[in-house]
Amino acid sequence: MSTKKIFQNIIGYLLVVALVVVAVPKFAAADEVKCDTTFYSTNNIRFFNPCVSVACGDNDSNPADGVITKLSGSNNEEKIMNYLKGEGLSPKQAAGITANLKAISGYSPFFQEAGQTWPKGGYGIAGFKGGQRIAVTDALKKDVKTDTFTTYYVATYGGVVSEDSGSIPVGVSEEVNDSFLVSELNYLFKYASDYVPSTDSSRVADLKTDHNFTIDSGVKLMAYIKTLDSEGDVAKAWTYLYEYPTNRKDVYLQRSVTATGLVASAAESDSSCGVGAGGFTFEQATHYAEIFHNEKKGYFLNDLHSSFWAEPGQVNQCTALVMYSINRYVAPLGNTDHGRGTAAMVAGSLPGFYEIVAQEDIKPFTVFSLSDGDAGHTGMIMGIEDDGSIILVEANTRAVANDGSPNFSVGQGLLESAHFGSKIDADSDDPGIVTIEHWASVDAWLQAMAGGGWKLTSPVFAAPTDPSAILSKLEV
Repeated sequence: MSTKKIFQNIIGYLLVVALVVVAVPKFAAADEVKCDTTFYSTNNIRFFNPCVSVACGDNDSNPADGVITKLSGSNNEEKIMNYLKGEGLSPKQAAGITANLKAISGYSPFFQEAGQTWPKGGYGIAGFKGGQRIAVTDALKKDVKTDTFTTYYVATYGGVVSEDSGSIPVGVSEEVNDSFLVSELNYLFKYASDYVPSTDSSRVADLKTDHNFTIDSGVKLMAYIKTLDSEGDVAKAWTYLYEYPTNRKDVYLQRSVTATGLVASAAESDSSCGVGAGGFTFEQATHYAEIFHNEKKGYFLNDLHSSFWAEPGQVNQCTALVMYSINRYVAPLGNTDHGRGTAAMVAGSLPGFYEIVAQEDIKPFTVFSLSDGDAGHTGMIMGIEDDGSIILVEANTRAVANDGSPNFSVGQGLLESAHFGSKIDADSDDPGIVTIEHWASVDAWLQAMAGGGWKLTSPVFAAPTDPSAILSKLEV
């Protein structure tokens, strides 16, 4: 598919979602926000839901013996999420596991590992291998009718599935799909509830070495998962402790981003649970910044964008970061240098996708503009935490000096930061510093910037009309 066609498809999709009117409450303390669950559940509002996040599935609908026999949801993704919540996991915990299952099988309980001769390799929703493949097929033989198992446990249905079909293979009825899916999920949940990660010392050791996660001896995997608060941590733990792929240090980040998208878009069956403010976590934003830092020279020197960034040492890299993010993942802004004051430029160039907003109405992926009276500066708010803290990504930043130290008085507002690159000067072979910053609040960030001589530029913020649509494009 051509780049032009991809952009046309993205524009068409976003024009549809932009027509949905999304009400966004202003930031307030948890006890000051009314939780109108009916409003949120019936208006497809995915971000800034003030309803308290709880373990939705941990209720009376959970069977006494822990074995679920009926699935709910309009597609396999929802059915898996609802199943896991029905077993007592929080929405974020369920999303962390579901994201890994998507990466392995595309949500198909009939999945057959590519490149492996039937019936070898991974099979089913979690890519069960070896002894687990034998065990899960034994369970299927008991749970579904013999003729059903014989008919559908074949390579014919093991290929790639479409999300448009609910992730059900062509030729398989929803009833058959659900019978295989619930059996495999029951097997997987029981396995994870019994499995003790400390018996596989290399997995535990690698998780400790790579991420400083410690698991006590004898603790079972599912019990450990239920102690984790974020979907990213669950995706990480599941990747290392259950799957343990050779490229685990890379793939868990992709699954973490997928999990965040699942949290944002999940439909709560009892309408009693909310999601966080949304967008990227600090870790995900760091990964995104690294991709931009590594790709920027090649990206801006190709034919499409050469007139915008003619030299790799050009000083307008802050604008370039925003241009890159929107051009690549949202909609084409064109190949000309729109200059500084990018919040106004973005809202003016893409009126169906972005709008000028006040500080209290920012959303994930909001573009901001600042000025020191001479130069302008811009960047993106990539994430907003439940506590009101924000995560920024900016390039050619004045936030850090060449050695990576803060370049202004930050007080207690800066919670954590990271950067790529080493110099800001225009003639550097490695031009610009890309930084990721986690601030305690918007006010803390703006106060720190003011301490460094940077002031608000009106308009300051251009927010996307539908952050979830952007998040779905940013699965890096």
